[in-house]
Amino acid sequence: MRGNRKQLRRRIAVSAIVVFVLLVLAFPLWSGYFGPKAVAYVQTWRPWRTHLVIEDATPPSSDRTHGVLLQVNYNDAFRDSTGEPAGPRVRFLMIKRSSSLLPWRVTESGTGP
Repeated sequence: MRGNRKQLRRRIAVSAIVVFVLLVLAFPLWSGYFGPKAVAYVQTWRPWRTHLVIEDATPPSSDRTHGVLLQVNYNDAFRDSTGEPAGPRVRFLMIKRSSSLLPWRVTESGTGP
């Protein structure tokens, strides 16, 4: 009887770990359904980047059906060629979607000063 309980606990633990890993790996694919800022976050975030701030850089008067330009500001802890922390960085991402039923996706990416 005890052996069966042990096997059941082990199966539940392994199943929970597998489900968790699958969800973590699939999140970037699903993030497009949560909006353009979620896509920009998933595209830009790395463990060494801190203070991630995403702002809409598309002018309010422009046509947003062709895409949304987002400005992502973050601090990069990696060291540059001088040995100093790289510090504040800026990335620009163009986020588009073909249809309102499809997820947002990054179509262009560029860096700033």
